[in-house]
Amino acid sequence: MKSLKDIYSLEDWHLGKDFGNEPLLEYAVDLSDRFWPQCDGYDEDGNPDLFSSDVPRMFVGYYLKGEIDTSMAQTYLNENEVQKTLKAFELDQEKFWYLCLMVKDVVRGFTEDARPEALNPREELTMLVYELWKMEPEFHDFEDYKGWKACKNAGELTLKIKEEGKKYSSQFTIKSKKTLTYLAMAVCHYLQEHPVPAPPQSCDLDSVTGFEEIFRNEKITEKEIWRVALFHKYIDWFLDKHLEGRSVKKTLEKTIIMSNGKKKSSTDDVDINKQHLISRMIHILGISKKPDYKTPKDKNILKNNLKNNYKDPTPNNQNSRYITC
Repeated sequence: MKSLKDIYSLEDWHLGKDFGNEPLLEYAVDLSDRFWPQCDGYDEDGNPDLFSSDVPRMFVGYYLKGEIDTSMAQTYLNENEVQKTLKAFELDQEKFWYLCLMVKDVVRGFTEDARPEALNPREELTMLVYELWKMEPEFHDFEDYKGWKACKNAGELTLKIKEEGKKYSSQFTIKSKKTLTYLAMAVCHYLQEHPVPAPPQSCDLDSVTGFEEIFRNEKITEKEIWRVALFHKYIDWFLDKHLEGRSVKKTLEKTIIMSNGKKKSSTDDVDINKQHLISRMIHILGISKKPDYKTPKDKNILKNNLKNNYKDPTPNNQNSRYITC
């Protein structure tokens, strides 16, 4: 199996080489661009200006520095059930290996020595716009007027004002699609009118003050179940995307060498349960050493283990190793 160290040097990384077109990282780049794209602000319509994730490049840096554990590579290659499933799924053995290594390390950043999310006003307003834009508004586009027309999806926004000694003193909810759209547009306009200033200048929009600064220095380590849940979430998405529209064979042809030296064609049964593949990778990579993950029997082993709180986990911490915003 090819090693990135045989292709690149640490100097390549320090010189800012682009690893986005590296074939071995094809799967890793695909998943990173989906979950951790970089955002360079918003256009005049409030749509986020997204571009390729920096996570694969950062992963290569850690790999070349020897900070990625690859000691289980031979175990991965020798795991017959895994290799048969990869072949049946038409997945590249090396690309899948680097995808799993990267996801494991990103999950490590979310669950080991992570920091509580402490957003500055610009980040919170940006997230608000991002969520409001999921309603997918449409606009009239007349020459002398551009205004709200409709929204594909519904939404609502609730504001709760809490006073000392009371749970909530008041609550206000906006359900109007039109109002929510104009709110998003107003916030977008304000952010565009107050861009991030060039150093050494600063802007109050970009500062986190008060008790939140204390929490930035607080480190968090999550339970093993969180590592399992996040790894499952990302690899499960990738497999669903890869397998969409594909016809997966439950058997593979193989050739047996008889005692007399003659060759005989035969078939080999394949475990095509993607949950089992993810489960085996969790064990191989050392994310969890539970025996059930090594030799899964329950077809829904991960879904059953990842109870309600972990079935669709969303990281609540700042990643300690990667830029994932």
